[in-house]
Amino acid sequence: MVKIRGAVAVVVAVGLLAGCSEQESAPVPGCDGDTAVLVAESVPGASLVPCFTEVPAGWSHSGVLISDAGTRVEFNSDRAGDDAAVLQFQDSCDVGEAVTLPAREDGVDRFERIMEVSPSFRSDRYLVFDGGCVEWQFHFSPGSPASLSVELSVALQLLERSEIEERLAELAARGSPEEG
Repeated sequence: MVKIRGAVAVVVAVGLLAGCSEQESAPVPGCDGDTAVLVAESVPGASLVPCFTEVPAGWSHSGVLISDAGTRVEFNSDRAGDDAAVLQFQDSCDVGEAVTLPAREDGVDRFERIMEVSPSFRSDRYLVFDGGCVEWQFHFSPGSPASLSVELSVALQLLERSEIEERLAELAARGSPEEG
């Protein structure tokens, strides 16, 4: 098994040497990018790690914060407004009085609490799994359709932690000097 913590230290050190000291300047965690490794490290006990296949048209990220307490990704929308959606990845969530939704994936429980539909859509959605939770907070501008939350949610994927560990092993193998 590959230890993620050691690899993260290398990734962070390389980032600092390149002048990237601001966490908000990190890219949206892509499913095929190095940022997913840092996201995995932010919640080390989680069996799944959130990432994005691509950010849908009309959406842009306004900030990414990755820390020992989890990961936060903020999104703006050309239709739903600034700070319209926030994703938080952490070790647990308090779903409170949220309603249980049908499962889409084995091992992932889904919940939603809709606070308002009109004039502004406001909702919290949760994906809960072993050792982790993804919470979406949607707060749209008045008149924006709730369906915009679906297009952003569909872009989110949950990778098995083992996939991240395999990627790290590949990176380590490519970066290590050959013995001869």
